[in-house]
Amino acid sequence: ELGWGEDAIDGIAITHKGQPVPFWVEEKDSGLEIIFFGQPPDSIYTPKNVYILQRNLEFVQKMSSSIMPDPEVPKVDHFTSTIHFEENNLYTPKTEGGSPWHWNKIIAPQSKTIEVDLPNATGGQGNLRVALYGITTSPTSPAHHVRVYINGNYVSEAAWDGQTWFLVDARIPENVLIDSVNKIEIEGTGDIEAKVDIVNLDWIEIEYQKSSLAIEPQEFFQVGDQPVLFAGFSEPLDIFDITDPNNVSRLEFPQDQQGSVIFQGKPGLRYVAVHSDGYLNPEKTIPVNRNPELRAVPGASYLAIGHSELLKPLKDLLDQRAGQGLSTLAIPIDSVYDQFNGG
Repeated sequence: ELGWGEDAIDGIAITHKGQPVPFWVEEKDSGLEIIFFGQPPDSIYTPKNVYILQRNLEFVQKMSSSIMPDPEVPKVDHFTSTIHFEENNLYTPKTEGGSPWHWNKIIAPQSKTIEVDLPNATGGQGNLRVALYGITTSPTSPAHHVRVYINGNYVSEAAWDGQTWFLVDARIPENVLIDSVNKIEIEGTGDIEAKVDIVNLDWIEIEYQKSSLAIEPQEFFQVGDQPVLFAGFSEPLDIFDITDPNNVSRLEFPQDQQGSVIFQGKPGLRYVAVHSDGYLNPEKTIPVNRNPELRAVPGASYLAIGHSELLKPLKDLLDQRAGQGLSTLAIPIDSVYDQFNGG
């Protein structure tokens, strides 16, 4: 409860790092709901993203809507889903061109098997991407050689030199992926001249065909040329075009009363389908500290940053510096976190 009243809805805005975020207002029995597309942070310093809800006509950006064309026939019963798997277990200093936090270490001639769940996989073709980082070097080439298997089926292999990255990017044949736990084996072959071959696994990403007949509350997906039949839900389905996550649009299309939708999308675009249980709430909603408005502050010659209670004893020092001709500024640390997303 913000206490603004429904008459204030036309003047509210959502911003992220000082930029407007498009939003959609939905009228429910419980009142008005504000819907926007939240993104994970792009910073290595914080796991959270900060969005600011405010009254500010300058930044108001209502989400656009598009009417989808009538679907063609025939339709298909699957879409393309992409799942990213990653754990940060190993710290590798001096890693260049990527994150120093990696998932697993593979020392040839050994293998590591990673189990990943691919819900509602149809068994169709897919695509596998595996990010690997070479730890050792060798005077002989190649310095590294790995093979990749899925559920015991050979998929690809890679050979490269030095302490550098290598991205395995391979097609997955039909009837390899299953609707359950899939085992991805990364084998350090040990069949090259290098005396020691050590490789770190960073992440795995799988693009696969997922059934659209029993969709989850929230589905991120792509489509091909044919329309997709979505089914398995009991409430109206919302679909958003999130190809540009900073300019999301809401899509309008006919829906029947039987819990199914035929959706005609465009190849290459990214969508998310959501029904009522799939919408997320903010982890927390707290008043924002915008004193001072940091993006409008011209700067200072003498700057103090800290907890507001710790800044109070510095007033005499700042006054003294100001008397010496320096421009001064005291900034509560929470205003920095709120306005600049925690780093």
